[in-house]
Amino acid sequence: LRRGEVGSQLATRLVVIITLLSFLPAVIVFGFSWQYLNRGVDSWFSGAVQTALDQALNVAKAGVDRYRNSTLLAAESIAQALVGESDSNAVITVIALRDQYRLSSVTLFSSDNRIIATSSDNLSLAPRLPRREILAMDESHPTATIEPEPKGGLLVKVLIPVLSPHLGESNRMLYVEQPIPEQLTQAAEAVQ
Repeated sequence: LRRGEVGSQLATRLVVIITLLSFLPAVIVFGFSWQYLNRGVDSWFSGAVQTALDQALNVAKAGVDRYRNSTLLAAESIAQALVGESDSNAVITVIALRDQYRLSSVTLFSSDNRIIATSSDNLSLAPRLPRREILAMDESHPTATIEPEPKGGLLVKVLIPVLSPHLGESNRMLYVEQPIPEQLTQAAEAVQ
């Protein structure tokens, strides 16, 4: 172009036109893609989706809490039935009421942590004992906790005092275990 050769202006124009023709569609595709991805990602994390996930998580937690509360109510009913029962009659009562309430494990302890009666779905001879923290609880109030099991899943553990009807006698303690169904725990974990 500087030397004034023939066809140099045409070559320069062709280079500029070809550059514009290739650059313009790239800009249009880039703009369209950018807009599409922004709208798509925004819709994934929109308030409606977040609200739906929060509500699903609340439903899963409510299901777990319902299981904990029903286990606590069953334990309270068993504790009421054991008030005034002798140790020998307590064995029959524990076995019958565990089956009636479909609980995994029910164990009655004396005030010195001696096992009086136990009934369990587990085929092992010795029942699982509550943790020492649970045994050191306030004896006037029941406790119901949800803890992870070693094999996975969640386990409701309830420790409740069995009040003695006679003055001077110490209270016994009832320990109940009930696993939360796997479907419910898996659903709660998936939503979370």
